[in-house]
Order: sequence, then structure tokens, then C-alpha cells
Amino acid sequence: MCTAYEVGGKNRGSDPNYVPASAIAAIIAAETAPRIIRPTIPATVVMPDMSVCTMLWGFRLPIPGKPGKMRTVVNSREDKLGGRTWNKSFRERRCLVPATAFYEWVEQRGKMVPLRVERPDFEMTWIAGIWREEE
Repeated sequence: MCTAYEVGGKNRGSDPNYVPASAIAAIIAAETAPRIIRPTIPATVVMPDMSVCTMLWGFRLPIPGKPGKMRTVVNSREDKLGGRTWNKSFRERRCLVPATAFYEWVEQRGKMVPLRVERPDFEMTWIAGIWREEE
């Protein structure tokens, strides 16, 4: 389950088959140094109209049985996208998340450690995203 990704730095790519050069230029200008993006950090995304905007990662959802308490959910699975939480966003609100790498956690010697995953050609990876407006 990916809970961090990286953007910027030496691995920046630009594939005009995915996003126009103007959108890529805006992304690169906004991300001047490599940084690891986590759910609480604002990050650049590309919208369907190719505009670029900043969003937070995750959906804030109530914790069952704890009135007034919220949690941030940052991952879904394909078999859950038709459910109440994700359905409307999956159908109507999609975006692309640029990343130069992402992280998966693996167990080594009884501890969870991050494993950095990047493209072998060091080009930009585009992660499918969904979004919704929240307060």
C-alpha cells in the first residue's frame, strides 16, 4: 500500500503523449526540489482539462462508532471503487498525480522499511487519482 511518493529532482520526465508540455512545465516550476509527498502535504495534480492545481492526498472519513472523529483514507482498491465512499469521485472527478518515484513498505528483520520504486528510464510516472471537495 503506497503511502508516500516523490516528485521533482533528477527524475523529471515529460512525455507529450500524456500531458501537454505547458502542463508539465507548470508542474516542474511548482516542484523545484525533490520532496516526499505524504497525505498531509499539498501536492500538484493535473486535471482532465489539463489545468494544474494543488490538492491534499486522501479522503477525510468519519471513524465508525466515534462521533466527531475523522480519519484520512489514502488508498482504495479497484473492487471498492463502486462503493459509497469512492463511486461519485471515480465516475466524475479524476486527475493525474505526477511522481518520480513511489514507496511501498516491506518487512525486513521485523521492521517495516520503505522500498523506493521508480521507472527504469527515470521518466515521470503518472498515478491515477480521484478527488472530492472537502472543508
